[in-house]
Amino acid sequence: MRRFLLLALTAASAHGKKAVIGFDIGTESVRAGLFDAQSGELLATKSHPHETRFPQPGYAEQSPSDWWAGMGEACRAVVQECADVDVVAICLAATSCTVVACGEDGAPLRDCLLWMDQRAAAESD
Repeated sequence: MRRFLLLALTAASAHGKKAVIGFDIGTESVRAGLFDAQSGELLATKSHPHETRFPQPGYAEQSPSDWWAGMGEACRAVVQECADVDVVAICLAATSCTVVACGEDGAPLRDCLLWMDQRAAAESD
């Protein structure tokens, strides 16, 4: 992910207007908005969809690597659309409190369970 963001951000002009990229990682897509840091004006927006898998009834999973890829694609797209900006900050919002189990190297160990997954419903009753 860092590589995606760095590639996109280095494409931005160091002499342009200051801008902020906001990311919203939702259940259906990653959305990126590029905003003027002074006025808050929306300069560009891009959405990149990701898949929810339902391997069994009541299960709902997504791959964290799909989120990373979507962030990179959306970031690259908004920065390319407004090449005269200098990105000075990035902010992030995401749906609910999905846990991503990671190994020692920081890589996800498996797809994560979404807020709509019901496989533990019997234990919660």
